[in-house]
Amino acid sequence: MPRPFGTGTRGYQAREDARGKPGKQNRLLLARAGIPAKLILVIRQFHDGMRARVRMDDGELSDWFFVTQAVRQGCVLSPLLFNIFFAEVLEVFVIRFSEDDVVLRSLVCVEEGNTEAGGGKETPLDRVRRAWGMLYADDTGVVSRSAEELARMMTIIVEVFGEFGLTVSEKKTETLLMRAKDKPTTTSQPAPPPPLTIEAAGQKYAQTAEFRYLGGLVNEHGDLTREINYRSRGAWACLRRYGRELFDRP
Repeated sequence: MPRPFGTGTRGYQAREDARGKPGKQNRLLLARAGIPAKLILVIRQFHDGMRARVRMDDGELSDWFFVTQAVRQGCVLSPLLFNIFFAEVLEVFVIRFSEDDVVLRSLVCVEEGNTEAGGGKETPLDRVRRAWGMLYADDTGVVSRSAEELARMMTIIVEVFGEFGLTVSEKKTETLLMRAKDKPTTTSQPAPPPPLTIEAAGQKYAQTAEFRYLGGLVNEHGDLTREINYRSRGAWACLRRYGRELFDRP
């Protein structure tokens, strides 16, 4: 799970989801990656004219319809194609982020190999690792120390995705203000922070108190109690279900 870069009392996080469709630019990316033209043609023909149908609520299958977005679900080739495509997108991310020192300092820091942590000079590889630290397939966790920096980062992300034919889902993108737990004092409680309003490239994202990211529950106080209880109940349910298979009993 991404975490704020630094030790501030507030962290601003956005979880976003990207969707896109193949096109001519994708074929050019494969060529730049060194894939032979004949193999690119085979891949293209493999995806052209894709059709699918879904099972309805009544159990019946729908009519066949054409699939014009994304790659084949469940195909062993799909993860490789996605990685090649996203590697190109990542290179553009690094360039755009590097042009803005404020944004670059706000990125998630992957500690492994981070020369800055050891007092050394930052390398281009360190910047790539920072960008990779927030990406996971088509789900991205963006963390910043201020709302303004988060808006700048999201603007870059939306614009770069658009250049590659991808669209950031405004409906599925949520923002979260992560706050430190209030310390007990004799004075009155501090006023709640203002609403978190993040706008990027014409999109406006809804604020939430919690969301699930990569299967884990993230909330505004960073409290893991609910997540631990949820996983504990799941473990007990599995134990009760498969107890006879797990333990030998006379």
